[in-house]
Amino acid sequence: MKEEHAFIVNFYFEEVSGLPENHCTDTYISFKFMGHLPLYTTPQYLGTDTQPRIDSTVQITKPITASLLDFIRTACMEFKVFAIKSRDDGQVNDDLHSAAGSVHSHQSFSQAKRSDSWKSTGSAGGNSVGSRNSMFKGDKQALERKLSQTLTLTECLSAEKGLLEARLHEMEAEQARLHYENEILRNDLQSA
Repeated sequence: MKEEHAFIVNFYFEEVSGLPENHCTDTYISFKFMGHLPLYTTPQYLGTDTQPRIDSTVQITKPITASLLDFIRTACMEFKVFAIKSRDDGQVNDDLHSAAGSVHSHQSFSQAKRSDSWKSTGSAGGNSVGSRNSMFKGDKQALERKLSQTLTLTECLSAEKGLLEARLHEMEAEQARLHYENEILRNDLQSA
């Protein structure tokens, strides 16, 4: 039976765009992490910026497996931005404003494994490359920031690839050693 472990995931939603000015103080983000888990909701955004940075901390209890860590390292998560029509009635009006996007992990697998904390950034500009590109068009600082994040991710993935290749080599050597021991044991068993 697999042991259950709790780990903390920190989500940072940046460059959420397209919020209506008269409702941006009533904005929150609902998002799904790993598809089958429940819908999480960030605390209500209380500022007046129409392109806010919203963060949320989620504690998840699951068996920590290699496939789970691989999913966290590589997958993108869906989120949806809502604006609430009125603070008084608390009703969500999807027609008022709704934007979908994705969050991509920018931490390396090994760093995430050590800290048990993953920080992610994302945008509400859409899932396609074209929609993300158009969102940053003409914004040099945003482009430079995204380029820096992409370069960092590339470096992390390259380092992780080297670690995985070294681990694979160790496992192959261990497999060969065990195979050799099995052959010796078989021979001893036959001669007994």
